[in-house]
Amino acid sequence: DGKILYVNERLCNISGYTAEELVGSDHRVLNSGFHPPEFWKTFWETIRQGKVFRGDVKNKAKDGTYFWSDVTVVPILGVDGKPHQYLAMRASITERKKAEEELVLAQKKFQAIFDNTADGIYQSTVEGRFIMANPSMARIFGYETPEELIRSVTDIGAQIYANAADRSRMSELLTRQDHVENFEAPLLTKDGEIVWVSESTRAVRNDKGSIICFEGTLKDITERKRAEEEIELAKRKFQAIFDNTADGIYHSTLDGRFIMANPSMARIFRYDSPEDLISTVTDIGSQIYANPLERKRMAEIIMSQGHVENYELQVLTKQKEVIWVSSNIRVVKDDKGTISYFEGTLEDITERRKSEEKILSMSNRLQLALSATSIGIWDWDIVNNSTVWDDEMYRI
Repeated sequence: DGKILYVNERLCNISGYTAEELVGSDHRVLNSGFHPPEFWKTFWETIRQGKVFRGDVKNKAKDGTYFWSDVTVVPILGVDGKPHQYLAMRASITERKKAEEELVLAQKKFQAIFDNTADGIYQSTVEGRFIMANPSMARIFGYETPEELIRSVTDIGAQIYANAADRSRMSELLTRQDHVENFEAPLLTKDGEIVWVSESTRAVRNDKGSIICFEGTLKDITERKRAEEEIELAKRKFQAIFDNTADGIYHSTLDGRFIMANPSMARIFRYDSPEDLISTVTDIGSQIYANPLERKRMAEIIMSQGHVENYELQVLTKQKEVIWVSSNIRVVKDDKGTISYFEGTLEDITERRKSEEKILSMSNRLQLALSATSIGIWDWDIVNNSTVWDDEMYRI
């Protein structure tokens, strides 16, 4: 009828009950409620048939905690061949069960990561076939499922790598050092499109040291590569403008040294190269400005307004020749709002200034000639029907 007739000290220690509390009680006193009714049905059917039952049973201790036992129940048969009593032996397997539960939990966590991570995870043979792949691995290469990827790709080097040499190079690296990290290469999707990946892979060896497979992860870096290519293209375009524009472009420190200059900047000041200009000029105020006070005046405007535009002034070339330039300058500040350096452009306007001076000189000479001949000059604006007279015309 399931009444407990005897218990040893070990069971008392594990369950938390005294012998007096257990003896005479129904075995259900230890029932945790974990096992379904079918489990106990099988249990009773087995031992009532005179057969030995063995299984893992989850029990409930007196304090409400749970413990696991490896239970063996041996029927003791009477002269009639039927069970009259049962001898139950319990070995504590709580720690083992905890380890198993932790393992199952870890496996579930791994499976969740494996199935849901954005990175591809795989195993492949040395010869070049996939053994295992996760859903993201299939997605990266345009396959519907990991199974389709594994079934369709029979030669990774030829079908996956845009350059078969990359696969060979990776295999060589893995053979020598057992792992490769952040190996970037262009690969092919199912439809033949290029996808860039960053691959981290390790070689898995057997007890004899032979490589049995490769396992690794893939990160899709196609968008990053496109952005890098766009940045590189922008850099090349800027460099082309920087190197070939007729205007001088430069950076300078607050205390008057060039940090950077383009070829036109060096040409305007008659230096052999930007490097020659940067190394030679140690004080812009005294070596570049024809009038050092101009540097001070310009600096005051820049500091108060943050920039200056179309500021025309005279500067000195390497040979101390005076030339005219039109300058545009702005301050560049760091994250804290402190001025880091000046950035500007220069246009050589020497020829324009010479032309303006020549025109002004000719105009003055013409005016002087007209004054000497007492000739009046007037203009008639036909569109607006208006006239303009000079002083001599009024006098006449």
